[in-house]
Parts: sequence; C-alpha cells; structure tokens
Amino acid sequence: GRHDEATLPAGPSSEDYYPAVAMTQLVRILGDGSLGGLHMMAVEAIVNIFRSLGLRCAPHLPSVMPPTLGLARSSQPGLREFLFQKLAVLVGVVRQHIRPYLQDILALVHEHWSVPGEAGPSAGGTGGAHGGGGASGGLGHNSPASPASPRGMPSSPGGAAGAAADKQQQQLLLQILELIDAISLSIRDEFRPFIPPLMPRLLAALGPEAARRAPLAALAALRSVQRLDAGVEPYLYMVVPAVMQLVDRGELRPDVRAAGAAWVATSCRRLHLAPFAGRIVHPLARALEDLPVSTSSGSGSGGSGFGGGESLPRAAVRALTALAGVMGRDYLLYAPLVGRIMSRRRIIDPRYEEALRRARAADG
Repeated sequence: GRHDEATLPAGPSSEDYYPAVAMTQLVRILGDGSLGGLHMMAVEAIVNIFRSLGLRCAPHLPSVMPPTLGLARSSQPGLREFLFQKLAVLVGVVRQHIRPYLQDILALVHEHWSVPGEAGPSAGGTGGAHGGGGASGGLGHNSPASPASPRGMPSSPGGAAGAAADKQQQQLLLQILELIDAISLSIRDEFRPFIPPLMPRLLAALGPEAARRAPLAALAALRSVQRLDAGVEPYLYMVVPAVMQLVDRGELRPDVRAAGAAWVATSCRRLHLAPFAGRIVHPLARALEDLPVSTSSGSGSGGSGFGGGESLPRAAVRALTALAGVMGRDYLLYAPLVGRIMSRRRIIDPRYEEALRRARAADG
C-alpha cells in the first residue's frame, strides 16, 4: 500500500532497502487471513529483521504493529503465546519508540490476563484496585488484591484437564509478564501511569492458590514487581502482605517462599518498608521456626529450593539482615524474637550479627 512504499528506502543502494522490501511482503502475509499457516513464520521473520536493523526499524512500526496486535487478539492460545513472546523481543529492540502503541498493547494484556484459580480474563483493567483494603487484614487469608469479578467463566476443572488448563494459563502469563518487563525497562519512569491497573493482576498471580497451581508465574510476577522498583511504593500496603503471604504458606514450593524473602532483602534498600516491619519480620521468623533444625543449621545454608535457587533459611536471614541494616535501632524491637528462634534452630550468621551490633550501637 501507499504506507509500505513510503517506508521503503530510496533504492537498492541503501543497506535497508532489501529488509524493507521483505518487511512489506511479510506484513501483507499477516494481513491475509487465508495465509494463516504462514503467520507464525512471518512474525518470526519480522522480528529477526527488526533485530538486524536495530533502531533503524522504527519507521516500520506503523505497518507492523496493527496486524500483529490483531493476530494476538484473535488467534488461538498457542499462537497468542508465541505473539506475546515476540512482542517482548520487539519492544526490547525498538525501546522508547513503542510509546504510541502502549495503550493497545496493554489493552491486549488485560484482555488475556488470567491466573489459575481465577475464572479467566477479568473485565476492565482497574476494577480490582478497590480490593486493596484487604491488605490490612491478617496474613494467611486470601490474596489482598484480586482483579474484578470475572465474566462468567468457570474456574479450571480438576484432574488432568485442570492441570492442562493451569499449564496453558501459566505459559501465557509468563509471556505476558515478560512483555510487561520489556516495556517497563524500555520506557522506565514513563511506565508509572500504567502501573495502577496492573497491580491487582500482579497481586492475584501472587495469591496462595495461584502460586500453588502456577509457581513459575508467581515467581515471574514477583520479579515484575521488583523491576517496577519505586513505581510500587504507593502500593506497598498491598504488595507487602501479598509477598509475605508467600513466605508464610508452608504448602508452597520452597523456591516460591524463598523468592518472597529475597524480595524483602533486595527491596528494603530501595523502598520504604520500615512501616511494614511487623508484617515482614513475623512471617520470616515463622519460616525459620517451621523448618527442621537440620535444614537451617549453619548460616542458613540448608537445602536449596527448586531449580538450585537460594534456600528459604538463607533468604530469610538475608532479609532480616537487610532490615536490621536499614532500620537501625527500630529493628531492636524484633531482635529478641528473631534471636530466640535463631538460637533454637542453631542459625549463626555473622552478617546478621554485625547488622544487629550496629543497630545496638546506634541505640546508644
């Protein structure tokens, strides 16, 4: 079409000419419903051209994005998962040039976001935000912020069919979270206005039932929350209880519980977690208390979690050490409780002891 011709370089002497010609033909394939069998290969080829051109591919976005987003909206789950994955790669290439398409991309994200245990994609992107008041309740209850009431789809059935549905939901959610991470890294602080409608969905992925049925998605959601960095500060009253609930739930995979503790260790130096110290320290202490002595002796060097990640005892002690370092004298309120448990479980960690010594010195 006229737009395709407008994006072609002046002639074959340009190094971008032949990639542009190929792009024009590939976009035509995407727009032809009768060539559905070629759509996946066409998208793959487009992404490879984008990678080779780098930021020089930006002029082709107006012709590539509409058919790609349309395919993701209307395609079957397998192709949709593939398209979300390729969109993440494309965003990583074009970076800030993705801005004009953010509304459409995030509308697609909200349309297809669902987590196991939830009844499917929910209506509206912000409806669940009003559920945040649940964060003020005690730990051990349902996730403090879940999306708006779903649109009449039953939750996944049990047995083999339920496990297959959970796996499919998890795989799509993993690609969606990868796309969100790519966007947030590409536009940085400009992503903040898009965070509010995403928070209830991220927290739903961290809910106990969702984390049990889709642990990889829970880990990815936690990484996404961490990558949003200071953007989550206004929502800590929801985020902290949700994350600590992961740590507190003994039925969850050890790597999921350890990741919750590791989030505290990493985030407390960048986020203002001190007002939530009670909600943080008690689950960490209970995590140590619940473990057999044999898994937590030494400096938290017990068995590692799934995939060879950090063990829960090590992550919990590291989180407590970071908290003590940030809070100083205010941490001393919790030191006796933690000290009794560490003594009983024979946990000795020099870094924790040093952080505690400094806190006591600050107290004068």
